[in-house]
Amino acid sequence: MKKFLLLCLFSFVGISAFAQGFANETVNGDGKSSSNYSSAPVKFQGYVNASAVASTVRLGGLWGYGVGPGIDVSAGIMLFDHFYIGAEAGFQSMFEKYQKTDIVYGTTVVIDIESISMNIPVGLNLKGYITRDKRVNPFINCSVGALFAGNEDFLDFGFGGMLGQAGIGVEWKRLSVGVGYNMMLPRLGSIHHGGYLKIGFRFGKN
Repeated sequence: MKKFLLLCLFSFVGISAFAQGFANETVNGDGKSSSNYSSAPVKFQGYVNASAVASTVRLGGLWGYGVGPGIDVSAGIMLFDHFYIGAEAGFQSMFEKYQKTDIVYGTTVVIDIESISMNIPVGLNLKGYITRDKRVNPFINCSVGALFAGNEDFLDFGFGGMLGQAGIGVEWKRLSVGVGYNMMLPRLGSIHHGGYLKIGFRFGKN
């Protein structure tokens, strides 16, 4: 998790330097910016995303996979048109399947183990935009936080571990699509490494 946080930090420092240089180059001859976005240094912004997650799952000595849909909402502030920081919360359902090999009366038997988990991630969402005044604007995305989880009946619901996401995307007007890396470290001992696909909508002042 420490390496993940350092990766996010260095990525945003790089985006900061690049975006500042790009902004300086897109100034008109009269000294005014060519951007269609507000010049306010701080403004309210938010995002709603629908997602799909797929990952490999390790539980003790068992290996399997997990897939599932999700939705998340983030609300916060946009700084200088390029950098977003906000609080994020969502809901994710994950179907997990493992295979266990056992010996029964001298015969090797493969046993399928299936489970469904209900996860509520709560954390911090960061975005860095390379451009903000083009038809299509690329960005990087990073989320880190805690999971609250239980089974499909919401039994044994409580603190479920940690969640981290890092990826890239593009935004057209207020619509966006992004892909990236998804990591979950649930309290029950399983470790998820995989990817996500998100389709989102941005709300707030341009």
